[in-house]
Amino acid sequence: IDAADDLNTNSANALLKVLEEPPERGVLFLITHAPGRLLATIRSRCRRLAFPVWNEAELARLVRDRTGLDPEEADRIAAMAGGSPGAALALSSGTTLEMDRLARAWVEAPAVDRAEQLAIGDGFRGAEGQARFDMLLDRLMAAVKTRALSEGAGGARWAELWGRLSELPDRTAGLNLDRADALAGALADLARTKAAS
Repeated sequence: IDAADDLNTNSANALLKVLEEPPERGVLFLITHAPGRLLATIRSRCRRLAFPVWNEAELARLVRDRTGLDPEEADRIAAMAGGSPGAALALSSGTTLEMDRLARAWVEAPAVDRAEQLAIGDGFRGAEGQARFDMLLDRLMAAVKTRALSEGAGGARWAELWGRLSELPDRTAGLNLDRADALAGALADLARTKAAS
């Protein structure tokens, strides 16, 4: 059950009933990032397994061993993965690396190539397009965060941009906005932030 701390009262009580009378040979995994939000009666009937995050050197080694990427690319992926081996392997696809390169270039370049932006926006149609859009925004937020941290006292504008970008995927999906238009708006916001810096 992922995430178990999101269960409402009724579903938590139903889960408690299952835990009190578990099925024979049954194994339940409750995944939570906030164990304190679970009912105390649920916590008392469970065994806790903690999964620590991996350090970047271990992740880079895993990526190199599994994918054969060069050490520099493996190090970049390890930094992006946030300690998760599953995320590191998922990020090692060529598409993710390309999106990361693109996002970093957009943040650092004086201006974004309009033709490139339109070509990327054309790839946002359908279910695969949604995944590409989400991936690009994730990498764009990471690049903006890096820029905010490197700017020191002037990083406040970049941090505000990061906040607006972090809301964009949910707002785009919730309001059924055109993903290419959402990207255009995000890049216009990026250009304003660069001009103000």
